[in-house]
Amino acid sequence: ESDFSLPADHSGRIVDRLATRMAEREIATALDRGHVAAFGVSPSQARLSVAWAMICHETGRGVKGLYNYNLGNVDATADWHGDIFSLTAGEGSGATAHMQTKWLRAYPDQYSGAVGWWQFMAKEYAGALVAFDTGDGEKSAEALRSYFTGSMPALRRELRLRAAEFVRRMGKGGL
Repeated sequence: ESDFSLPADHSGRIVDRLATRMAEREIATALDRGHVAAFGVSPSQARLSVAWAMICHETGRGVKGLYNYNLGNVDATADWHGDIFSLTAGEGSGATAHMQTKWLRAYPDQYSGAVGWWQFMAKEYAGALVAFDTGDGEKSAEALRSYFTGSMPALRRELRLRAAEFVRRMGKGGL
């Protein structure tokens, strides 16, 4: 049973959940190109490093938890009229942890998923994008407090470590 009721005017299709693996470099490339498509400019290295860290955290580095190219596991809210799929996943942490079934956005390819994620972030979490621009994973995690349903200490740590890893391993010039 899903917690998301389809709006009467929903025009997208309900599609099967499809595991869509992506290598870490593919995630970085999709985010870079998606940012250009969404905003008309390439992201700064700082912004890209934190975005990459967040998507790697959300998707198990692109190898688990990535379905239908929905890079950020973005819910299909009432204003979404594209394709959707259902997913049951753990939400919350500690005493508030529970399983929840919900509708998520489905994309046809990794670039559409990246564009959709950037557009969603700009609309719903513009403050987080400002934090991403600092390259500070911990500050960015705090700006995502209402987006992320898991452990905030774990997210702060993961974004800090993975953003630094991105700069060290991949860097903006390595795309």
